[in-house]
Amino acid sequence: AFDRNEKLAHYQQIESLRHIVYIEQNRPVIEHFERDETGAWISSGTVSDLSQSVSFVLGDTAVSLPLAE
Repeated sequence: AFDRNEKLAHYQQIESLRHIVYIEQNRPVIEHFERDETGAWISSGTVSDLSQSVSFVLGDTAVSLPLAE
């Protein structure tokens, strides 16, 4: 609860931060938040199916996080 509320609010105030990825430790879930071009934070994907991945671009690098791994 602390990570998703208080800590998330602090992270979102860091102007240079563009992505926040939560990886659950007790169940298979990955959630990705991304700052859009207007500066607003959006949830750009939650994955809970072991056959899926969360994918996004960091600078010039494509990142894919397969949930099964």
